Amino acid sequence: MADKNLSGLKLTVDQISDEIEMGSVDATIYLNPKTGQTARISALAMVEEEQEEAIAAAGGEESLLVLPHIESHEGYRWMEEFAETVTSERLCGMLAVALNGKGAFRRFKDVLASFPKERQQWSEFERQKLLALAREWADENGLRLENR
Repeated sequence: MADKNLSGLKLTVDQISDEIEMGSVDATIYLNPKTGQTARISALAMVEEEQEEAIAAAGGEESLLVLPHIESHEGYRWMEEFAETVTSERLCGMLAVALNGKGAFRRFKDVLASFPKERQQWSEFERQKLLALAREWADENGLRLENR
């Protein structure tokens, strides 16, 4: 696949993963691979004309790539995977309860707030998932990303 970083612009895996992390279900994030410019288009907060103007300002839809966003089921799966790595039986049990039912994301983070070491481990675990997603997306779109 042809390299789409036509201007020699250096996009980093951290830049892309940060944009993915900041995404939301109600917004689409576009990347112009020639300039590195991103445009966050919210179907809820912007009328159609504003959306079209923002896309045009970023380089036009034909030159933009859509960044992935993390679906809630994927984020939930990441939390489950992390919980399986926890060695403390007490914390493992608390996370299992937190992940059960509506409000799991908030409860999961609330539980980890009382466990600083494991909260840091979760942050690193989640970061590695985001970096992997950014690399996969870049590969699929023929982009070359720098490590830093």
